[in-house]
Amino acid sequence: MGRWFRVLEVVAVGALALSTAACDDDSKGGEQPCECPGGGACDVDGLCPDAGIAPPVCSGDDDCADGQLCDEGVCRAGCEDDSDCVSPEVCNAESQTCRNTCAADDACPDGYGCVAGQCSFGACWLDGSTCADDQYCAEDTRTCTDGEPPPPEEGPCCIQNRCEVLTAEACEAEGGDPNDAATCDDNPCAQPCMDDTECPDGTYCTEGEKRCLPGCRQDDPDTCPEGQICGDDNTCVDFRCDTDDQCADGEYCLEERGTCEAPCGGDDACPDGYFCQDARCTNSCRDSEAEPNDDADGATPVALDGGMATAGDGRLCPLNPDWFEVTLVEPGERLQIELDCASGADLALALYDEAGNRVARSNDEGCAETITFPEAGDTDTGSFFVEVTGPAPADGLDYTLDITLLPPVDACTADAAEDDDVPADATRLLSGEDSTTVADRTACPADPDFFALPLGEGDGVRIDLTLLGNDAGMGDTLTFDLLPPGSPADADPNAPTALQPNLSAPDGDGNEVRSLVLAVGNQYVRDGSYLVRVRGQDAAQYGAYSLTATVTRSGVGCVPDDAEPNEDSGAATDLMAVEGFDDGGVLAAGVELTTDGYSRCADDQDWYRVVVAEGDRLTARLNVVDAMGDPAPASGAIAVAIVDAAGTVSGFEGRDPGPEINAISAALPAGEVFVRVDGARVARAGAYSLTLIRTPGDAPCEDDRYDAAARNDEQGTASLLDVLHGEPLAVPGLSLCGANAGVGGDTDWYVFTTEGPGRLQVDLAFALGENGAGDLDLELFRDGAAGAVASDTELAAGARVVVADAPADTWYIRVSSFAGEDNAYDLTIDFTLTEACDADGAEPDDERGDATEAGAGYAAERWICRQPADVDWYEVAVPPDTTYTFHLAYLRDGDGWITFDVYDADGGYVTTIEEALDAQCLIINPRAGGSRWFFAVQANTFRPDAEPDRVAYSVDVVAGDQCAALEPLLDQVDWPEL
Repeated sequence: MGRWFRVLEVVAVGALALSTAACDDDSKGGEQPCECPGGGACDVDGLCPDAGIAPPVCSGDDDCADGQLCDEGVCRAGCEDDSDCVSPEVCNAESQTCRNTCAADDACPDGYGCVAGQCSFGACWLDGSTCADDQYCAEDTRTCTDGEPPPPEEGPCCIQNRCEVLTAEACEAEGGDPNDAATCDDNPCAQPCMDDTECPDGTYCTEGEKRCLPGCRQDDPDTCPEGQICGDDNTCVDFRCDTDDQCADGEYCLEERGTCEAPCGGDDACPDGYFCQDARCTNSCRDSEAEPNDDADGATPVALDGGMATAGDGRLCPLNPDWFEVTLVEPGERLQIELDCASGADLALALYDEAGNRVARSNDEGCAETITFPEAGDTDTGSFFVEVTGPAPADGLDYTLDITLLPPVDACTADAAEDDDVPADATRLLSGEDSTTVADRTACPADPDFFALPLGEGDGVRIDLTLLGNDAGMGDTLTFDLLPPGSPADADPNAPTALQPNLSAPDGDGNEVRSLVLAVGNQYVRDGSYLVRVRGQDAAQYGAYSLTATVTRSGVGCVPDDAEPNEDSGAATDLMAVEGFDDGGVLAAGVELTTDGYSRCADDQDWYRVVVAEGDRLTARLNVVDAMGDPAPASGAIAVAIVDAAGTVSGFEGRDPGPEINAISAALPAGEVFVRVDGARVARAGAYSLTLIRTPGDAPCEDDRYDAAARNDEQGTASLLDVLHGEPLAVPGLSLCGANAGVGGDTDWYVFTTEGPGRLQVDLAFALGENGAGDLDLELFRDGAAGAVASDTELAAGARVVVADAPADTWYIRVSSFAGEDNAYDLTIDFTLTEACDADGAEPDDERGDATEAGAGYAAERWICRQPADVDWYEVAVPPDTTYTFHLAYLRDGDGWITFDVYDADGGYVTTIEEALDAQCLIINPRAGGSRWFFAVQANTFRPDAEPDRVAYSVDVVAGDQCAALEPLLDQVDWPEL
């Protein structure tokens, strides 16, 4: 059986395709003679090798003669398309030469047919259309032949993976391909393969049986028509995009539909269910009507009509911050900006001035954020810009933004108890009574008032806060917290151990009264001195108030100790019988004598007897302990006093809540002296130890050289001291004589100036018992500032105050006696200027525009200077579909803490990475289009006792999620991600 197809060999006839580089003949095709310089014929490449002449050099076709083209710097005969050739020759695309070769009729010019691989003029068409009705076109000669054409030949036909014997027509109808094998006996169509490259065009290699089957190739985009791609079943399907990079320039990918779209100009240009935002159609997040307000230039103006405004019901979309503009007109006015949302998202709030400087920020956990600006007393005016940012979900996040214009802070007048805004300066309640009312008090903005409230375990408590308003008639909502012993001034009011009002009702005058009521035996109250913190509902509120605290004691019983009964001086326990106490008939002097095992009980006094000499002073120290023997505050009003033989309390009676309570006597007459421990108002039983120190009488206290020259009892008559940088000033031999100022004691004032900024330390050296038994207090004041900057009022031998960053200013020192008693002391002042540290290798990089470019592999050691103020900026460009890690680590322990703020490519604030053990780390997740980020590294805290000039750190930028692998190893930390 003959085959109806044949394999054609294409014979290249070089003489028909070449002209010579050395010839001037413009004709194309055929064998062209040419002459070379010096005689001789050129070769088929158009060169003259025999003459030894180099070919012409060209850089383009224009450098060559007509009919020539420039091929790798050499002019040779050639063509670019069929118009460069003489019919019937055509231009061969691979060799760029004119050749009369063909494989089919459509490769020949009009009027020519393909006969034996060459275009021949006058060849008939195989369909017989150019022959007479009684003729047919012979396939081998392409001439019209009389008679009927021979029947079509059959041959092997490959249909997918099987072979059938069919005519060419039938094979094509079945979608098959001809096969040149002799028979179908061995199914030669089932062609084996390892991958697509081993299969013919139009077929692919199957995964399982490794056979070539018809279909497109998924790794070859050219196997499908334009607009289609090769699908999972190896058939061409319509194209769907996933990213903008897959679309033409100027278009974007509408991912939900998988189509490339032109930028939209309005909602009408978008498909149904979509809207136009930022020139893109989307159905994921419809932003607020305030858009576009994505930066300060497009900020939405907010008018503060009547002192208040609601800037939103806003809506925050992913990677799309919202900006608002507000204006302060009158100096002293302030803004209260409050952000909130219904979800648990973590939003951030920032405020910028007209120059783009961030002047305030709130980034607490959750979406409730508050900014009050400016600080009290500042007079900032002009336009300010509010930025709302955060990781919004795909469909957006609803929020509210409320802005209130606050009156100048001068509208609030401080009450007589100020400064009482820290626990150490708290006003004491229940001093000897079960109920205390404090009136005529005022809470100013961001200025809490503290009260100390001694309580025993299970005591019943009622605290009433009466709100008396302010002159403005608004912003006067106050509240209070009951905080456990030891709480700081900024204790969290929502902490489990903090208690807040649980009742609210008007009084007879219509004033709101907020109350906390706890019954006797409640589980919330333990032994100790609690704090009542009165504050505004937020930082802007202020107003007058009164406070009433009432306690009902739980009355827990008491087990008598071995010293009982010793309830009065007649039954006092004789401590002179204790070993080591008696020294020749009087109490041993100059040593601490301690005895323990005693109990304090409700409705009970403990009395103890000792003997002293004329003029002696006695210190009695009570150390309160709990049931485990550990120091514990007294649960109620316990007191210790020194009583002479006439029954008069001498000197200072100790009434602190503990755990250490002290009494210091005046000069005593010779004979019996009693120590009285008063537990009449103690809430429950407890244990204590008693320590006695006898100080022998001494010569009368004499004025020191400053008091002798001109008394320095007032700030206005303070003695001038010359304090120099780096040279400690020692002022020895000073004295404080209680008799000089009568009741209340003597006071010494000193004044000096510093250049600043620097570290200022003042030491007061004295010993209880040296020229008296007075306990001295040390206070440091800054010129013009209200209240002490620092103080040390503890009962101890000596006192010290330190200001780590003292500015250039005038300073005052006040030394006073706690009980108006005599004592000698030495004063030392040490001031050291903070020196400017050397810049690191990346400076200047204090602005975003000067940020250090840090790509993958960047590693350096840097530091943040205290003086001058310093910020280090870094710019990190992350390639598409790549994860980066930005990592900081401390180089030395104890210098301080660093933190860094994250900004996006447009300069919008994103988040802050706070300190975490010894390092900070951030993971930047991959994005299809890549991303660019800015990081501002700054010092959160400089520690005064270690390397005060700078905080040193290392910075690394690495590819991949590497936070858990970088030193120091902190794989237990859940690092944040962008």
